[in-house]
Amino acid sequence: KLDADRSGVDNNIGYLEGWWNGTSVAEIRFKSGQDTTNKDEGWIDFLTAPPGGTPASRMVIREDGDVGIGIAAPSYLLHAQNSTSTGQSVIATSGNGAFIMAMGSQNSPGVAQEAFIGTLSDSRFKIKVNNVEKASWTSDGLGIGIAYPDANLHVWKASAGTIDAHSD
Repeated sequence: KLDADRSGVDNNIGYLEGWWNGTSVAEIRFKSGQDTTNKDEGWIDFLTAPPGGTPASRMVIREDGDVGIGIAAPSYLLHAQNSTSTGQSVIATSGNGAFIMAMGSQNSPGVAQEAFIGTLSDSRFKIKVNNVEKASWTSDGLGIGIAYPDANLHVWKASAGTIDAHSD
């Protein structure tokens, strides 16, 4: 049990610190919350040290339950933010590594910031509505109404009817 009488916001109530051969390498800090009157809320800060560095905050669980990875004040239930302006912020993989999905941003010299979501492998990327597949991307193209397109854009409607294209 850690119990401390703190009067300020975001003060350490207590912490666990891991040392390796005389060097601090990781910490879990228990912090006071925003309510300094009732003192009935708090948050947790997880820190790790890079090679040759000192522990820095990597992940937090805030008073409202929001989890931040790479961000101290998350705005969402799970908020991951890359500390650089390029690269993947979130990568989800299957247990065997056969499927990888990445979300993030890219910013090359002379190129505007762009966001992306997709795969880092040749796996099919599907879009579903109400758990029904509506479109998919493969290395061959975009399929609408068909799982495996055989052209850059492949639109398929199995039953009679029309497929319309409109412009303004």
